[in-house]
Amino acid sequence: MILITRPEPDSIKLLNLLKEKKIICHVDPIISFEYMKLEDIIFKQNSFIIASVQALHAIVENKISENKKFINGEFYIIGKKVKEEAERIGVKNIVKTFYDFSSFAFFLRKQNTINKIQYFSGNVISDSAKELVNEGLLDQSIVYKYVTSKEFSRETLNLFAAKQ
Repeated sequence: MILITRPEPDSIKLLNLLKEKKIICHVDPIISFEYMKLEDIIFKQNSFIIASVQALHAIVENKISENKKFINGEFYIIGKKVKEEAERIGVKNIVKTFYDFSSFAFFLRKQNTINKIQYFSGNVISDSAKELVNEGLLDQSIVYKYVTSKEFSRETLNLFAAKQ
């Protein structure tokens, strides 16, 4: 049996794919996301970096996506799924899409730009992102936070006990 601990809805998508292949699995997400309540987001820059679908969901939830500064901004995107979601919510001016944050960091350092980029993120970020924030190249705006489960569900514990 495969235990899927990814957050929903990704865990459900994976569950369905594995079921099609007749693989027995169980879903028990150990991470979820809580979108911050952002009354007045301060737009410090006109260029933005978005590295997660969760950040985009928080942006929509807080109606940041309806702000003219956001609409008219330039966007750097990390990852294919994030780009697809950004386009779905109406982001128009995507300057460049990167495979991962390390490739974005390399690109940004090569630019020798003096303008910071506003980084919409969660409360947990990659080491590459931390470096750019610490170097003053990114202004971090936390729009969601990770919530970790303290324990597995009773059903999962029962499956462990039954050695399934």
